[in-house]
Amino acid sequence: MSDHAPEQRVLSLMAVLLDTGIPLTLEQVQERMEGAYGPPFDPDDPDPRHKQAFEAGRRMFLRDKDTLADMGVQVRYTRDDEHDVDGYWLRPEDVRMPDVRLAPAETRLLRDAARMVADVDGFPLAHDLELALAKLDAAMAGMDLSGPDDEDLAISFLYQHQRVVRGPDADRTLATLAEAVVTRRRIRLTYRGAAQPQATVRDVDPYALFLRRGVWYVVAWCGLRQAVRLFDVHRVQAAALIGVPGAFAAPADFDLADWRDREPWELAIHDPIQVQLRLDRAVAGMARSRFPRALHLTTAPDGALTLAVSVTHRDALIGFVMSLWGRARILAPDDLVTRFHDRVRAVVAAHAPQEAP
Repeated sequence: MSDHAPEQRVLSLMAVLLDTGIPLTLEQVQERMEGAYGPPFDPDDPDPRHKQAFEAGRRMFLRDKDTLADMGVQVRYTRDDEHDVDGYWLRPEDVRMPDVRLAPAETRLLRDAARMVADVDGFPLAHDLELALAKLDAAMAGMDLSGPDDEDLAISFLYQHQRVVRGPDADRTLATLAEAVVTRRRIRLTYRGAAQPQATVRDVDPYALFLRRGVWYVVAWCGLRQAVRLFDVHRVQAAALIGVPGAFAAPADFDLADWRDREPWELAIHDPIQVQLRLDRAVAGMARSRFPRALHLTTAPDGALTLAVSVTHRDALIGFVMSLWGRARILAPDDLVTRFHDRVRAVVAAHAPQEAP
């Protein structure tokens, strides 16, 4: 057994500890693991190599015990008065998941949501989700899952999220970030922000990974900036795990909604400015969904709205206004109006027909 891979050794340790009704001493664990943790300690053995082998095996056992703890499986050192023994014990209830009881409507909603997410391009936990769906489908056998048709909801979700903005080596980057978030491991990013002429290398502690309007984002504590930052995953040029599992924890007051609900023009790129924005009646409905924190200034007789918007990423707001094809305008400040017009002229010039030679 000593030649087995670490993963197999840890699983074997779980099986040994679960297969006993009483705590096991380290010597008993070593015996039942057939040498995986070295030889038992013999105080009368004069050979120093045997003592070194015992110490190496004992340290390996303690590392594997810590690995199980990181997985949420606590190996306890306890006293069994009935059998007059102290030792290591793993209770079955310590590894058993609590029962989850869902109503049919809740089960159906969970299944449909999981299947929609599984179709997202490059979703980094797709394999794990497939396994969870298989278990869910097995648990639902014979259940009445009749309910309203969610086809429109599914179509809307897939329209927004099925195709995502992809950066270099996108699948590998997303998989690395997802592992870092799940296992709480520090990660080293090579990242080029929207306003940065060159990429920077920074070590970050990733708190959360989420998808919004076709763009993956990671919220992380940035060692370079010494603050929590939001990173566009498609701007990550390289990502590598550098820390051990459980190296950090998100602050108690961390709320993903504070970051998930931010619009691109609310990212901390520039100093904040107040922008007056006019939305024509045809797009005035966006005021509530896209500008919920804006100040409503006026409503024109034709239904157009004028808003005061706090902006910290000017280029993002310009891009959004341009995407509305003349149904929105920047009214102030003057320098941002000029910047918008310059951007429009540059786009027009880039798409102007070429003169024949």
